[in-house]
Amino acid sequence: MKKIITPAVILGILFGLCVAFFVLENIRKSQSSPGASRSDDHITINSFDSCVLANYPVQESYPRRCVLPDGTAFTEELENVEYDIVLETPRPNESVTSPLSIKGEAVGPWFFEANFSAELVDADGKVLGTAILSANGEWMTVDLVPFEGELSYENGSGEAELILKSANPSGLAENQKIFSIPVRLN
Repeated sequence: MKKIITPAVILGILFGLCVAFFVLENIRKSQSSPGASRSDDHITINSFDSCVLANYPVQESYPRRCVLPDGTAFTEELENVEYDIVLETPRPNESVTSPLSIKGEAVGPWFFEANFSAELVDADGKVLGTAILSANGEWMTVDLVPFEGELSYENGSGEAELILKSANPSGLAENQKIFSIPVRLN
């Protein structure tokens, strides 16, 4: 009796090899993840750059922040970077008081009917105040348009985040642009 290798047997062997490869690859990745303890991995995380190098998540904010599992965050230090929004006041990590004056420039698509919004959120995620920021010029352009507004809030101290949100009349998440900076409340 001859033993014949059928195409089904060959496919079964190939499938088994693929499954084994993916399982071993996932085990290898989990052992090299930032949370894994490895004796040869002694990275001291004390800055934005070292946090990024250790593969911790980076928040897309301005400036960007890298966050450790325990909640410790490191903020990227920036020089001159071009964005579709430029905030003149307040500056990152500036101490602010109510009413908070907000001024800057944003490209026309940030606006709808010459406005977009801002909110001030404390370290616990509680919204302390909101404002409408208005264009000071022709907003139906792709160029930078000056804007300003004032945000009042009653209570708060410590770290907070000023979040600017583009106008999004479509309501689609992919059309929403967000720009945020850390501030300190007095």
